[in-house]
Amino acid sequence: MHNGKAIKKPVEINWFQWEGDVGELEDWHTEVAGVAIEDNFIINEGGLKVKTLEGHSYEIPNNYIIIQGTAKEFYPHEPKLFFENYNVVDKSEIF
Repeated sequence: MHNGKAIKKPVEINWFQWEGDVGELEDWHTEVAGVAIEDNFIINEGGLKVKTLEGHSYEIPNNYIIIQGTAKEFYPHEPKLFFENYNVVDKSEIF
């Protein structure tokens, strides 16, 4: 067995801060994923769910960050932890 310490490789990800606007989410999703929004999200009267690699997530609260990972998967992230763990390199307005 091998063990030791490791440093995670830096990777660039796409992110979006959910504020309840489905149109903004759809515009962002189309730009980064290039597939129908229904392929990765469930949108209904109750709110928004992300189809993660592990299955559907819980309802996404406003201001949560949605991340597109290195395998092109999507998952929600708590904003405070996101900004503690990621350096934002481009906060562009694409809308």
